[in-house]
Amino acid sequence: MIKLRDPDRFRELINRLTTGKRVLISHYINAKLALSKAVIDSLLLRDMKILVVDENLYMTKYGLLESETPNLTYVQKNSGFNKNTYVDLALFIEPNFIPKPVFSQNILVTVTPKYRLRIPKYYSISYLKKIVGNKYFLEFRDYGERFRIIVSGLDIDVADDKPHGLLGTILDVLRRSMLEYGELSVKDAVNIVHHELGLENSVARRMIYRLASEKYLEIRKGRVIVY
Repeated sequence: MIKLRDPDRFRELINRLTTGKRVLISHYINAKLALSKAVIDSLLLRDMKILVVDENLYMTKYGLLESETPNLTYVQKNSGFNKNTYVDLALFIEPNFIPKPVFSQNILVTVTPKYRLRIPKYYSISYLKKIVGNKYFLEFRDYGERFRIIVSGLDIDVADDKPHGLLGTILDVLRRSMLEYGELSVKDAVNIVHHELGLENSVARRMIYRLASEKYLEIRKGRVIVY
């Protein structure tokens, strides 16, 4: 288990994933399994009851679950569980169909994007996207919240909300400018960074687009949106 950079932020991430009915969509199975393990470990530490339905037995294939764990029910098919027994969280790993909520108020489903994947309206949707290397971007659109996470083997950590060094300084400048001036175009952002920090326009533009590539901000239709 790695030492967490920000335990409070990590707990907030787990709470977001385990509250209500949520579908986590991503192409990255290893990151989804690491997140699933983090959810299971965190809830078991709080003596909460968990049902894991794993049709493809990913958790056992990767050695992510200990056998005969108290408060944890692990089945391959949904039919293998007594639906009259309440659990604090039902976790479905890569099911063929999105399950109906019948025995828990809190359901987390991990899926891979599919053309015919139909998600009921009572589910919230989160997207897990890769930034670079072992860094990922997890978006909760219903909360308007985003987490930058690091996957190290089977461990998950929440990355800093601001980069270090010059990139962090540029991000601070852009945040202050948006508070003062409102919406910024890319040209506005480049000029502000140029005047505030003395960078050449080409360098300022390159740094702004690097911030966008690392998901600290977004460039949409020529406008800069700082998270």
